[in-house]
Amino acid sequence: MYCAIDFGTSNSGIAVPAPDMPGGAVQLLDQRTDLGAGHSVTYREVVAGYLRQLKQQADLFNAAWTDALSRGRGWKTRALHGQRALLAKYPALGNTALWG
Repeated sequence: MYCAIDFGTSNSGIAVPAPDMPGGAVQLLDQRTDLGAGHSVTYREVVAGYLRQLKQQADLFNAAWTDALSRGRGWKTRALHGQRALLAKYPALGNTALWG
């Protein structure tokens, strides 16, 4: 069994033998990828940066949602109507942390 990660660039895909996945995943995250000009990063740094960016986007969305709900009855009604329509089409967005 192998553990692999690919970030979609020509030099970013690697796979390591992973007979026990937890150890294989740690080994994989410690691999480095070349950014050019003598710079490289570990996959751990890339994943952490991506997760940090997702958290920042969720925080911004949550702040905008809270603001929309606080603007009055008309805003709240329309916001909740839009939320129901969005969640009907994309139920995976029903994360309570996102909607406050």
